[in-house]
Amino acid sequence: MNGDAYNVGQASRLPVRAASVPPECSAGKDARGTGSQDGGATTARFIEKQMRSKCFFIGIGLSPGAVPQHFMALGRELARRGHKVVILSWPPRAEIEDHHGNPAVRSWPSPRPTRFKDALFLHKLTRQHRPDYFIANFAAVNVMTLVGAVCGVPVRVCWHHTLTNQIALDAGGLRTSQRFQILRKSCLLRLATHIVANSKASADDSHRVYGVPDRRCYVSHFSLPDPRAGAGDVNGFQADTHLVCVGRLAGCKGQDVLVKAAAKLKSRGVPFALQFIGDGPMAGSLRTLASDLDVADRCQFLGNLSHDAVLAHMARSAATIVPSLWSRLHGISGCGRSGCGVPRRRHSGDHPGWP
Repeated sequence: MNGDAYNVGQASRLPVRAASVPPECSAGKDARGTGSQDGGATTARFIEKQMRSKCFFIGIGLSPGAVPQHFMALGRELARRGHKVVILSWPPRAEIEDHHGNPAVRSWPSPRPTRFKDALFLHKLTRQHRPDYFIANFAAVNVMTLVGAVCGVPVRVCWHHTLTNQIALDAGGLRTSQRFQILRKSCLLRLATHIVANSKASADDSHRVYGVPDRRCYVSHFSLPDPRAGAGDVNGFQADTHLVCVGRLAGCKGQDVLVKAAAKLKSRGVPFALQFIGDGPMAGSLRTLASDLDVADRCQFLGNLSHDAVLAHMARSAATIVPSLWSRLHGISGCGRSGCGVPRRRHSGDHPGWP
């Protein structure tokens, strides 16, 4: 990888409306067809207009984590290329406000941008900056898609991160309110010009659940700075028995499958140490499961760590384990693993029998 700019070209290569050269200047002629210098000047003005810098609004909560880092890297790269970037973050935090920088940072009025006052806030900013692109994530998707369509923002991009099956599994089934939210989002996504999925599984989910047509959906994996840049031997010790699993500890993530697999490895006499990095509603039950299966001495639950600490643990490990319950699911942990030069072992619910 190459720092912030790695793969950001792919993420920022959002399709733009094709610009057609006006007939009167396509052949270097004026309106009378005489080929005068006026025609050349018209062509030059047209090209200059098409090459002007664009304005991007990026909606992402700037909390600690790899996903916000990815979109800040995207914003910095777009700014480096001469474009104007405004980051719209939540929850409101005065210390991160920077209205005059590039990228500029502004906070939504609400803890989550889901209220009418957030739509008014965005409408006012849109009238002020006349953005060419909206890039929306998580809670900002609905309001940015709707306001973008009303205000005529040419390119409205929605990032699709979370599978509907994950929401249902965590909640023990979809509640009526969640079904309504899915229906509402399906209607709003029709106003988006592009849907970007962070994995093939997410793309499939957008087709199946939200009815997004293939022609408007793109898969773009996350990018991260290279944690090994400028470093020597990041594997400072023998790590042939050191395994890492990074992710939110939730039923939809499948860490219980990994704890059961650890018990099988121990019963076969395989030496290993398995570290779980992250926290969540399943933390207590996973510790209990590890104790019941007599692998509490092999499974370490480290909780939430800083992003740099996570990458350091990955770099020192022999492999990272991604116990995905769905096939073709490539999340942010995969990028960190690849950047650290660490092999991956993925178990999917579609391919039972691991280890």
